[in-house]
Amino acid sequence: MLLVLVSGLQPVRAADASDSFRGGRWGVEASYLVGKIFKHSPKVNHVPHELSQGFQIDVYKKTLGEQPWHKPLNFPEFGGTLLFIRFGENKIFGDVIALMGYGKFYMYRSKVVDLYTRVGAGYGYITKKYDYLTNPTNNLISSNINLSVQIKIGAEWKLTPNVQLSSTFAFNHLSNSAANLPNYGANLLMGSIGIKAIPMVKDLYYNCERHRDFLHNEIAAMYVLGIQETYGFNGPKFPIHSAVLTYARYTSPGNKIFGGFCYEYVRAVHDFLNYNEITTRYSHTMEATTASFVVGDEIMLGRVGMYYSAGIYLWKDYATINPMYFRLGANVYFAQFGRKHAFKLFGGNYVKAHTSVAQSNQFSLGGAVAFR
Repeated sequence: MLLVLVSGLQPVRAADASDSFRGGRWGVEASYLVGKIFKHSPKVNHVPHELSQGFQIDVYKKTLGEQPWHKPLNFPEFGGTLLFIRFGENKIFGDVIALMGYGKFYMYRSKVVDLYTRVGAGYGYITKKYDYLTNPTNNLISSNINLSVQIKIGAEWKLTPNVQLSSTFAFNHLSNSAANLPNYGANLLMGSIGIKAIPMVKDLYYNCERHRDFLHNEIAAMYVLGIQETYGFNGPKFPIHSAVLTYARYTSPGNKIFGGFCYEYVRAVHDFLNYNEITTRYSHTMEATTASFVVGDEIMLGRVGMYYSAGIYLWKDYATINPMYFRLGANVYFAQFGRKHAFKLFGGNYVKAHTSVAQSNQFSLGGAVAFR
């Protein structure tokens, strides 16, 4: 995942900002998708043999360099998506309708074709879910509301100034992140073809000004609350409390890399040990606690940050199985105070996973201090 994001920051040929071009500031794209759900865990009961089909409608805005983060990210597009997918074996797996926001990062531009990476995330409603009596075959999804993530690698073919043909390879993921069990998530590999319409075409140009006065350093602290269901279907839900402290270095106004430490307390482990009167080497509170070293990257689209991190546990607690985990999501920066020493308030929504199955859906609230 991180390699896909980074590829969008390393264009093979950046847009030539010294030349004007004919284009539109906004547009609409309609796409048809077809593909299959693949089995990513041996614990998945069944995946449909039939193809899944769907469509999506995108509304986007083009950036030209008005903000400091536009040029370092090679003048990306950003917008919103309405996605509908009819799963194969529909009576068992149902349909999904999702709303997502996305960013599109161009890797190559020419007069004939543009190549890009696109990342989107939001929430979706799925019509069929697991039920141990009426729908036991589908143990992919056990709730109607789920996180929806889409990653696309594609090409836009420029037929006319107002019309482009798009062809893409897409990965779609739907999951409630263990807020309800069982939750193995639906992963789809899909191809798509679409038409992109640009209603208003005019002469445009890129703003090539280089911004040198941005704040390069940042220290951030945040509290993260995760929600996790345990002990099987319709089991109790427990909080996962985390505190994260990081130092970040901005490589440009549109991107920062960071590293730091995370302290985590898993309430379910503590209560399980107490209830079963299990004797452990350390106290039950310590057995439910661990810490990790984290590194990551955040792509800054103005007030929205596309967030990715990987963590390595510094020690093993009672419930730790894998030595590493990943956290993927987005931050929204509500306000910023000051210029030479800026203070920022932000909140976020992430998915935390150790392997191909998510551990928890997480929400954060934090503050950061940026300085030169």
